[in-house]
Amino acid sequence: MSKLYVFGIGGTGARVMKSLTFMLASGVKLSNDIDTVVPILIDPDFGNGDLTRTKQLLDLYMKINKKAQYEEGLFTTKIKTLSELSNSAGSIGDKFKMLDVSGAQNEKFREFIGYSSLSSENKALINLFFSENNLNADMTVGFKGNPNIGSIVLNQFKNSKEYKVFLNSFEPDDSIFIVSSIFGGTGAAGFPLLLRNLRKIDPNLSNSKNVANSKIGALSMMPYFKINTPTDIANQTIDSSSFMGKAKAALSFYSNSIFGNNNQLNSFYTLGEDVANFYEHNDGQAAQKNDAHFLEFAAALAIVDFTWDLQNLETKDEKAVQTSFKEFGIQAALKRRLSFKTLGGKSKKQVLTPMSKLYLMFLFHKHLHQNKKDFEKSPWHIHLEEVYSNDGLYDQYLKDFGEHFLSWIQEMKKNDIAFNPFKSEVSYPKLLNFIEDYEVKKPGLKFWDNPADGDKFNKILNSEYKTSQKTDDKGSDFLKLFDRATEIQVNSITK
Repeated sequence: MSKLYVFGIGGTGARVMKSLTFMLASGVKLSNDIDTVVPILIDPDFGNGDLTRTKQLLDLYMKINKKAQYEEGLFTTKIKTLSELSNSAGSIGDKFKMLDVSGAQNEKFREFIGYSSLSSENKALINLFFSENNLNADMTVGFKGNPNIGSIVLNQFKNSKEYKVFLNSFEPDDSIFIVSSIFGGTGAAGFPLLLRNLRKIDPNLSNSKNVANSKIGALSMMPYFKINTPTDIANQTIDSSSFMGKAKAALSFYSNSIFGNNNQLNSFYTLGEDVANFYEHNDGQAAQKNDAHFLEFAAALAIVDFTWDLQNLETKDEKAVQTSFKEFGIQAALKRRLSFKTLGGKSKKQVLTPMSKLYLMFLFHKHLHQNKKDFEKSPWHIHLEEVYSNDGLYDQYLKDFGEHFLSWIQEMKKNDIAFNPFKSEVSYPKLLNFIEDYEVKKPGLKFWDNPADGDKFNKILNSEYKTSQKTDDKGSDFLKLFDRATEIQVNSITK
């Protein structure tokens, strides 16, 4: 089995990684040869709210995954930190630490490049490329849409401890995927720099040959949102009117430096949309917590697609033999409202059942929390009661993960392109119709009966519990039971 290293650059990279984490939690399957994902998040803005939420989610996933002792289904794909793959874990920490960009914290750009010590001639040259605002930029919160700054600062990550651990842990059958935006500062600068270093054999860095000859895919996110103009225009640091111009300039650069004769990528994906969605103007730090967007969901699907296409990709002499360019298509949408049914056939097949299973599990537990007496005498609940205790799997980790997941679903419904995979108002007795655009095949049928008379899903749980192999690990039994029971329930709606 092999590993997939996912480099998420900047806020967009972190949000796409969050979408991928939910897909993996639901049981969306990567290539049969990949059983482990290693996220590497690159962002000089250590306090970025999007980054913080993603790291919290990844940490919860890892704790839950350790209980998923079965081959396929909910939470079965492993997610590991770089430190878990290394014998020198203590030197780099253990919580999805970003590649270290030393010197970028608490320092202005002019200080970082040693501007004051330059000769007058060199200062004049620097002034041609960087404005006074550039030189005075505080890099604590990133590069604020200035890739010319980011390209200078990020170029040093190849010297970090984390990068060396990554190289040492990489094996010949492993692969790489890079996610970034093309219209900001961190992503637009970081992607070509990272790719150039990955494809370069450095005799001073062990194992760099395996990396240079690996299969590498990437996704560059075109503009898909705008930023509101702040009340205090004098303090505006990010202007979304420049996004498209920056994206075009970056693509022009990529066509010469990444494609053509260089051919550094095996697969290249782009996503973007006719922007009508606005986020608040925030420089960064904790305030930068943008609502989830359908295109981030589609970007995670691109990562899944890349893994299934690996057998068709080839690398030779540190170059891709051929670059595969991918587009994302949907069925006709009604007033920019999307659901599972508007996805292409392949995408729908990959996510419909798994994500519906995960949603059903957390929706059921919201009801269970409010109506515990209806289920506490059921055999499955008696066996798994400790899972719901203060130190049990559900109360410790799954409950918080579920809150993240349900919030993510609601956030995607708010955007101008609204992704509504599940119905908003669903009462427990009518839960048969919880998937948007899917209706019960027998309209008069009540799938959910009065629990006192023997609720049908409760019967499914009891039936699956009766035939399942019990273990001493109640957390593992819990995940396996709900993986099987929710699949029976979802298949009765969609098949």
